[in-house]
Amino acid sequence: MPEKTGHVPGDVRKCLILASGSRLQYRALRCAADHFSAAYVLGTIEAKPLSSSHACRDFLEAPVGKENFQDLSPDFINRICAERQIGYILPSDSATTRYLTTVRNRLHARCYPVPPTEVFDILDNKFLFSKLCGELELPYPRSHFAEDGAVLMALAAHGRIRSPSVAKPLSMAGSFGVTKLVWDSPADLRGRVDYSPILVQDYIDGTDISAFFLCQGGRDLAWVIYRRDKEKTEFLDMPPILDACRKINRHLEYDGVLGFDIRISPDGSFYFLECNPRFWYNMHIAQMAGLNFVALGFESGEPDGAALNIRDVSVTNLRAVLRKAATHWVLDRLDRKVLRYFSSDLVSNLWMLQQRLSKAGRMADGHSL
Repeated sequence: MPEKTGHVPGDVRKCLILASGSRLQYRALRCAADHFSAAYVLGTIEAKPLSSSHACRDFLEAPVGKENFQDLSPDFINRICAERQIGYILPSDSATTRYLTTVRNRLHARCYPVPPTEVFDILDNKFLFSKLCGELELPYPRSHFAEDGAVLMALAAHGRIRSPSVAKPLSMAGSFGVTKLVWDSPADLRGRVDYSPILVQDYIDGTDISAFFLCQGGRDLAWVIYRRDKEKTEFLDMPPILDACRKINRHLEYDGVLGFDIRISPDGSFYFLECNPRFWYNMHIAQMAGLNFVALGFESGEPDGAALNIRDVSVTNLRAVLRKAATHWVLDRLDRKVLRYFSSDLVSNLWMLQQRLSKAGRMADGHSL
């Protein structure tokens, strides 16, 4: 991986996790705690729930808000690392990943690999990512940019978008704001989208999969491609999709973690939907299946070594495992890992479950479509 910057003080088994929220960030915390002897969190007030996790050695509130994490002084972080002898720093979400792209050379502890800021900004913006796919001749839904709701209605009136379509904000995370639009007349779209600007795409029917990579200079060191349903997460081997993703990784000479949301049509064709240049919600499932992307980011990859990956493995979801637990002799090794993951940090996981089942949580998981 890229060389560390500065001096790694004291106990290099300690890490500091930067966080601007709690749900996604909890996944990074658990993966970090599995690798380091102690995981500290420096987070905004929205990240405070992480303090109740057994995985969190200590929670330090950042003197900035979620919306202005970029204003956090690197010297403030350096002082924390020096006082607690912390040797590693990692992001846990979009805001903190972008923050590290701008300040990593001013931090004394070793940082998790991240891309240049300009590369992050392309991938984190759905419209710019759509243009990148076009430049690389990669499949992407037909897309239009609308400055606001009035322009959205005008696009429909002139037949430039058709029903059904999908409206997306340019950079909200976790599927927030993603809305399926169905209309008989343009007037039906009035008030349907409450943000601007708007990316409007053709609706593609099919099955969703995700592909995530850890890269060094565009070469993937580790990757997973998976499909989720109500029962399980299934890790797959899909060479055409793997090759298409690698085309983006190599073109950008990417460093760090990035993932792609992809939809496969009934006829077998596929389309890129968006990119997430950060950790992701299901990274803990990859960890249970054998790949800890936090740990791998701080290890040196072999220059010519084959990328690590998970294929032909299924991890049963918690609810299905609990049903199987009534006949415990049918539980396999991964089932038991799922139970240990949940029970070892019960309070935090129950809180996470409540958040996921809330209306906001269902929208964040893409259930609005």
